[in-house]
Amino acid sequence: MPTEPLSNTQHPSKALGIAHVRVLADEKAITSLVGQLTSIVGSEPITSTLTESIWVLDTPTQASSSCGEIGPELIVTTPKDEDEFGKLKKSGPGIYEIAFWVEKSGSSSGERTPYGKIVWCPE
Repeated sequence: MPTEPLSNTQHPSKALGIAHVRVLADEKAITSLVGQLTSIVGSEPITSTLTESIWVLDTPTQASSSCGEIGPELIVTTPKDEDEFGKLKKSGPGIYEIAFWVEKSGSSSGERTPYGKIVWCPE
């Protein structure tokens, strides 16, 4: 099993797992992208609007949070601010943000990179 030995699931950054991956899409493409991802994931999003759809993904191990045992989320959204509009215009649709679960004592801040955004989510 890939989660054994335990050291296979421990990372030097102290990240406990992926909280979410957020994909940006423009308003014209989001409906098509959501349809494609629904086919790939094998289930309908848990929530879906004209501007955002969210799936909870299965993993070999689930992270614990104040909300209980949860899997990572796949989020597809249209841009929400100027930075996101700029990223979409420059790079096209794709992964914009990845969030990692970290211990409660960890920082909850995020960092912008030339490739997108990294967010730390305390468990």
